Amino acid sequence: MTRAYRSEQREPNLYNTMNNVQEKMLRGGVYVTNKQTGNKQRARAVASISENVRLNKALWTLTEKMAELKN
Repeated sequence: MTRAYRSEQREPNLYNTMNNVQEKMLRGGVYVTNKQTGNKQRARAVASISENVRLNKALWTLTEKMAELKN
């Protein structure tokens, strides 16, 4: 579970979750733990505009699919 940057986004709904994941991905701050060594690694912020757009499109597509499944 990711923590929200803003208190308005703390309500656990689909779009708040999508916004929180989006911000963490684009700003950096997503931590991944290597199961073999136990080391934590932090993802870097996305600097490329084209990569930013690609990730946003993919994340929005996933969010739409989740909304369809939920309804």
